[in-house]
Amino acid sequence: MFIEFVDGVYTHEQSFGVMGLALGIRMTVVRMGDGGLLVHSPVRPSPELEAAVRKLGEVRHIVGPNLFHHLYLGHWKAAFPEAALWAPPGLAKKRKDLTLDGELGREAPAALAADFDLIAVDGQPLVDERILLHRASGTTILTDQVFHIHDTNWFTTGYLKLCGIHQKVGSSVLLKMGTKDKAAARKSIDRVLGWEFDHLVMAHGELIRDGAREKLRAGMEWLG
Repeated sequence: MFIEFVDGVYTHEQSFGVMGLALGIRMTVVRMGDGGLLVHSPVRPSPELEAAVRKLGEVRHIVGPNLFHHLYLGHWKAAFPEAALWAPPGLAKKRKDLTLDGELGREAPAALAADFDLIAVDGQPLVDERILLHRASGTTILTDQVFHIHDTNWFTTGYLKLCGIHQKVGSSVLLKMGTKDKAAARKSIDRVLGWEFDHLVMAHGELIRDGAREKLRAGMEWLG
């Protein structure tokens, strides 16, 4: 159910579609230095999936990384009530039914800082994404900044080709349209590109095991 992408970083994929687009979706589980787990962008739950997470270890943190990937946060918090629930500040306004244990601001909170660096992507208020670097494995974990979709249906393939990102690392039209300040977003992404990492996990598309920083750089050239 989970694959170990790199040492201590596990991913699980599900089918996911919107407006006829078959994009797929991924959650990520990271083993922290103290042995606890961070669950990033949790997907549609099932007893089998929860059991697979428990088999990996003790869930101590659940992260909603932006204002889009939040649908199942409440369920996962209920399943793992001892875990701290984290999300950008704006999610509390969008999901009044959720009670956050902490907000993801401009840098990693103290509870995560021993294992992760964090950058908030400016200039994209509709998404308001936080990108994480798991330093121990050299893995950057993002959500919607880029897609990397290869095998999908004909309709989605056509859409991706129109966007110029079929089988390439690149951003969706929705993200581009939702970017209100390209210069601010560019500064944020440049900070991400300043990290040392080889591996890249995103929510939609193929994982990148090698050369991730340069591929991400190329995929974000549209920011100027």
